[in-house]
Amino acid sequence: MVDTRNLTKTYRLAGGQVKIRALRGVNIRIERGAFAVVIGPSGSGKTTLLNMLSGLDSPTSGDVFIGGLNITKGDRDFLNILRQETIGFIHQTWNLVPLLTALENVELPLEMAGVDKEDRRKRAIEVLDRVGLKDRMHHRPIELSGGEQQRVGIARALVFNPPLILADEPTANLDARTGLEIINLMKELQQEHKSTLLVSTHDPKITAEADLIIYLRDGTVVNEEIQMPDIKPAKTIRLKSTYPLTDRMIEILNRFVRNELIGQRLQEGDSIQAVEMPFKVVGTDPPGRVRIMRPTEVQIEV
Repeated sequence: MVDTRNLTKTYRLAGGQVKIRALRGVNIRIERGAFAVVIGPSGSGKTTLLNMLSGLDSPTSGDVFIGGLNITKGDRDFLNILRQETIGFIHQTWNLVPLLTALENVELPLEMAGVDKEDRRKRAIEVLDRVGLKDRMHHRPIELSGGEQQRVGIARALVFNPPLILADEPTANLDARTGLEIINLMKELQQEHKSTLLVSTHDPKITAEADLIIYLRDGTVVNEEIQMPDIKPAKTIRLKSTYPLTDRMIEILNRFVRNELIGQRLQEGDSIQAVEMPFKVVGTDPPGRVRIMRPTEVQIEV
C-alpha cells in the first residue's frame, strides 16, 4: 500500500545558506491492511515523512508510491483527489474549523468532493455515531473536550472510508486514558474497513499493538531488522532500529541475547524484586541476535 524509495527532504533557511536534512534516503514498505507505527525522538522526521506520504509536502528527491501510484509525479489536482478518495489524515492538533459544528466538520471533505447534501449528512451522522459522538454532533469544537475533538478529527478522516489512514501523534495532547481509548477506536475502525494505518507516536502503548514498527533517527530509517516468529507466529515485527535505544523508546521489558534471559522485573503489590527465570527460545540464533518479547504477550500462572 505504501512504498518509499530513497526519499529525501532538505529545507533551506536563512536565504538558502542553512540546509536542514529532514529525511535522508528513507525506504519503507507497508503492506495493505497493516497497522504500522513510526517512532523516534523529536526532530527525527516523523511528521515530515507523513507529510510526504499524504502529498501535503513534496520530497527533494526520491519517490512515494501509494497503492502502486507514484504520487510525487502528480500535480495539485491529482493530489487533491488522492486526499479526497484515498488518504485520511488525522492531525495532532485536530485542525477543526472553529465556526462549524462537529457534524459540519465531518461533512467538510465530502462537500469538497461534491457529495450531495443529503448523502453527506447521512454518512457524517453514521461515522459520528460510530465514534460515540452522535449526541454531540451539533456542538462546536470549543464546546467539546480534547478527546471529543480528536474523535471528530478521526470521524472526518474516516468518513469516506479511505484505504490509507495517516495519524500524526494523535494522542500527544490527550491524557493517558483518553489516548488509549482513541487508539483502540482507530484500530477497531481500521480493522473494520481493512484500511492501512500508519501512526507516528512516542507512546509505547501504541507500539505494543503494531504489526510493523519503523524507527526514525535523524531522518534515517536504521537498517537492522529484529523479527519474532517464534514468539508470535501471526505477526512479524520489523524494528527499524538499533538497541538499546529502541528498548527505552518502546518500553520493552524482556530482552534475550544468545538465548539467555538478561533482564526481568516483576512487581507484586508495592514491592519490586529482580527475578531470574529459565527461558529457552525455540530454534538457533547467530551470536548477537536480539529477541524481544512484548510485556502484553507474557502470561504468568501461579
